[in-house]
Parts: sequence; C-alpha cells; structure tokens
Amino acid sequence: MKHPFIFFELRTNDVGKAKKFYAKLFGWKVEEMPMGEGVVYPMLKVEARKDFGTGITDNPAKKGFPSHWTPYVVVDNCSSFTKKAAKLGGKVAQQPKDFPWGIVSTILDPTGAAFSLWQAKLGKK
Repeated sequence: MKHPFIFFELRTNDVGKAKKFYAKLFGWKVEEMPMGEGVVYPMLKVEARKDFGTGITDNPAKKGFPSHWTPYVVVDNCSSFTKKAAKLGGKVAQQPKDFPWGIVSTILDPTGAAFSLWQAKLGKK
C-alpha cells in the first residue's frame, strides 16, 4: 500500500493521566524516549506489534479543543503533499516542521478530520 498510516499519536490535555489509563487498560508499556534538551516523548509499546508505536504528547490546541488521536501517513515529500492537500480543499493546521528524525505537518481534510503527514529523514528511523 502506498502512503500507509504508520503511527498514531495521542495529543492530550493530561499526559500523565493518559499514560496510566492506557497502561492499565491494555497492559501497554510506557517507554520514555529522550528527544534531547531534557525533553522526553512517551511511547506506548504494544507487545503484538514490534514494528509499530504510539506516542503521547501535549495537545497543542488545549483551549477549547479536546484530547484526540492523530494518525500519521508516510509520504516522500511532506512539503509537496502539504501544498497538494491545501489545493484539494484541506486546511493546513501545522506547516511542515523539521525534527531530528523527520518532517511532520498536520492537515484538516475538507470534512474537518485531522491527520499528519510524515517524511522520514534518510538514515533515520
């Protein structure tokens, strides 16, 4: 499948509460991944899927916006797909942002559903 969903991220208004809930509900392990400069990113490890992870982060739109799950779709060029989504009627909620491991943008489709685009950097996982 070209451009599959590859990752799901919980953008939550209470990271600690979410970590405890999912760990207790499903038995998922929480692994704190160091991101540099003292920042850690909680990953929920699902035993049945060694190749798949789920992250938890602060909700970037806390005021008046509920916690929510965001799926990520793999693309080969985040900037071009972000522009294409906008031309097709999508709204760019987050312009492509560069991270050490990849480039991410967030789109709202014409119905208002959110998803993120993911472009991995070469040599990184």
